[in-house]
Amino acid sequence: MSTKKCNKCYIDKSTDEFYVQPVNNDGKFNTCKGCMKAKRLARWFEVFKYKGAACAHCGISDYGRPAIYEYHHIDPELKTGSVSALMSSASDATLYAEVDKCILVCANCHNVEHSRMRDLFDEA
Repeated sequence: MSTKKCNKCYIDKSTDEFYVQPVNNDGKFNTCKGCMKAKRLARWFEVFKYKGAACAHCGISDYGRPAIYEYHHIDPELKTGSVSALMSSASDATLYAEVDKCILVCANCHNVEHSRMRDLFDEA
C-alpha cells in the first residue's frame, strides 16, 4: 500500500485517501479528501452567512443541515455556473459574483419557486 503526505494536515495517508488528479506525477491531489471536504464545508458556511443564513422564502435557518439549502438564480439568463460546482474550485471573486445572482432558499421553497416559474411560463 502506498502512502502520501497531505499538504494541509501533514499526515501520511493511504493514496486511497486522495482524489484522482491526472495532472500530478502520482495521479492524486496533494490534499487529502478529508481536508478538501473541510475546506468546502468552511467555504459553504461563509457563503451561507453572506446570503443571510436563512431561506429567503420561509426563513428556516439550520447550520447543521447544509444540504437542505440551494441557490436559486433570480434570472436564469444571467447564470454562468452552478454555485455548488463553483464552491470547490472557483476563485472567491467568481464564486461571489455568481452567488450575488441568487437567493438562498431551502430545497422545498426552491421547488415551489420553480413551480411558480413554470406556471407563469404556461400562462404566457
